[in-house]
Amino acid sequence: MMRLLKNSKLSRSPQVTKAWRFIFAISAIFTLEGFGFNTFFWAPRTTNYASYRNLIMKDQPNMGYWRLGEPSGATAEDSSIAGNTGTYSGGCTYGQVGAIQNNTNFAVNFNGSNCVITTPKGYGPVSLSIEAWFKTTSSTFGSIATLANSTNGWMSPYLAVNSSGAVEMYACCSPSWATIATSASFNNGVWHHVVATVGASGMVIYVDGISLATSSSVTSHFTGTQYWTIGRDHANRYFNGLLDEVALYSYQLTAAQVQAHYVAGQQKGLTVNRHCLDVSAMAMQPLTACLRSIPVVANRPSQFTAI
Repeated sequence: MMRLLKNSKLSRSPQVTKAWRFIFAISAIFTLEGFGFNTFFWAPRTTNYASYRNLIMKDQPNMGYWRLGEPSGATAEDSSIAGNTGTYSGGCTYGQVGAIQNNTNFAVNFNGSNCVITTPKGYGPVSLSIEAWFKTTSSTFGSIATLANSTNGWMSPYLAVNSSGAVEMYACCSPSWATIATSASFNNGVWHHVVATVGASGMVIYVDGISLATSSSVTSHFTGTQYWTIGRDHANRYFNGLLDEVALYSYQLTAAQVQAHYVAGQQKGLTVNRHCLDVSAMAMQPLTACLRSIPVVANRPSQFTAI
């Protein structure tokens, strides 16, 4: 039969040739796998804002969770149980396209000179995590979030993007103090997810789900009464760029939690489905090789789920 097809005009059609190769591969699978093979159908995961918000709330940002989706006004709503409603001041531009795919809640552009959110509640936890999405092209030091004493300017810790575009964190003072920063720069005009933690595990900075800077110098930071500011630190170093989804926790998020938050917030990749056949047991093209052919969109890997 194969010989007859080879000599026919029909067999010279590329489409027919591909079809018969596929049929041959299926036959081989049935033969070698004893009529048992697994088919995996992969479709793009459509991350949406509600699922991202629910994941953050599940991990209990108990010092504040500011979505920064206000269309106007001076009030920065706190979506957490803390009820730590903030106040906008300065040149803040509302209604900007946010970091989260299918986000119906927008972001805020901080102008780098006077836009800031201040909060009324004081905190002094020995451990904490600062989380946010940021987008900037600035080469000027800008604070994303700072826990500072409102009366004398003492602050610890802060999370910022420094003048080199690196993500930087400072914390003090038990048993010492430290400033850590990533070696890579992130002032490239695309959204990045950042988490900075300090506590018993030391200091850690995660960017886009990966731990990029650590220190064991500080395991308990300054615990006097302090107040969160978003977009400015005690030295009036204002953030210049977009901020979204700022969340604060009185404990250290784990690496697994950070990765889950980052993945949940990524944009979806393809708009069409992809079909891959698992033939890894046959030393043929494995499923992972098939998935490597899926393109990257907007500098973020496509996320898929088996259905």
